[in-house]
Amino acid sequence: MPSPLLFSRFYCAPGRGVFSLKDLILISLLVISPIGFLMGIPFPWGIRIANEINKNLIPWAFCANCCASVMGSIMAVIVAMSFGFSVVFIFAGAVYLVGLGVVWGLMEKR
Repeated sequence: MPSPLLFSRFYCAPGRGVFSLKDLILISLLVISPIGFLMGIPFPWGIRIANEINKNLIPWAFCANCCASVMGSIMAVIVAMSFGFSVVFIFAGAVYLVGLGVVWGLMEKR
């Protein structure tokens, strides 16, 4: 799994290692920002599609997003404790691909 290895290379207590606290914050932002951006793109697409299909679907979409966020956080902890983070990453990637497929399919129907 590359991510623990990546962070273990950069991790040093501020003031004791090669990197200062400012460097560690910058490295964290550079690594996490692209992932956060890509994870945030599908929701606005889905809201736009829901708006075009039926405006009454928008509150349901927000509700589904909130429920999925809460359940996903809980399930991620349970799965990570039982099977490890590799399984969590694989499962999360699969869920995002399925969601992307659903959104893509709805976009083609328009």
